[in-house]
Amino acid sequence: FMSIFEFSQAYKKEAFQVSLVGEYNVLNTLGVIALLKGLDLFNEDIEEGLKTFPGIKRRQEIIYRDKDLVVVDDFAHHPTAVRLTVGELKKAIKPELTVIFFEPRTNSSKRKIFQQDYVESLSIADVVYLKTPAGIENVPSEDRIDLDRMVEEIKLKGKKAFKLTEEFFSYPRFEWLNYLGKKLVIFMSSAYMEREIKGFLAQLS
Repeated sequence: FMSIFEFSQAYKKEAFQVSLVGEYNVLNTLGVIALLKGLDLFNEDIEEGLKTFPGIKRRQEIIYRDKDLVVVDDFAHHPTAVRLTVGELKKAIKPELTVIFFEPRTNSSKRKIFQQDYVESLSIADVVYLKTPAGIENVPSEDRIDLDRMVEEIKLKGKKAFKLTEEFFSYPRFEWLNYLGKKLVIFMSSAYMEREIKGFLAQLS
């Protein structure tokens, strides 16, 4: 996947390629180029490096890919970041089916203040799995995010939604993996969802 953009400096346009996708990554790269050019440090080696720079771990990190499936691990957890990240990945990968495994793990995301925003953001996927985060019992029940209600509200939007349970690790092969079109699977949490990721990838063998 590749982003191409133009940089204008003193009425001179230059085009650059970067290996990262999404408007946010392009804007970050543009800022770096502007800084390096301002310091007169930009050179051909840096320009070539932009084409292959893989980004950093857990930022749209591709952890598995074949012709029909792309699996991504991402740190996004705020509802706005979730919506933008999923939207940009869908633009770049152009999947016919998008699946999200989401864990509201931060102190703010465990609270119901963002609950409706999460429903809206996650509903751009076709299938959504919600994981109960560690420590949620420390949040007062009246302030706590309601994952069961979120599942029902996402379903009302015509999408499939499930709450992850311990049985996740003994599930038979996910039914949607048999879908013949291109699939995008995104794991999203402020913490690495190691157990879920390994459990899912094991189903691909």
